Amino acid sequence: MKTIDRRWSKASDGKLGFSAQENILREQKNDYRKMYDAVGSQTLTGEWLI
Repeated sequence: MKTIDRRWSKASDGKLGFSAQENILREQKNDYRKMYDAVGSQTLTGEWLI
């Protein structure tokens, strides 16, 4: 899992990966919609971008 996280993080310039998502989720007060918006995978209105 650590290897996957490191590779995922490297490939996304630190934007994605388990640890990056965990940090973003904490910053967003555990609101998944806000986390998705922050990483660019979904807007707050629910539109998927990936």
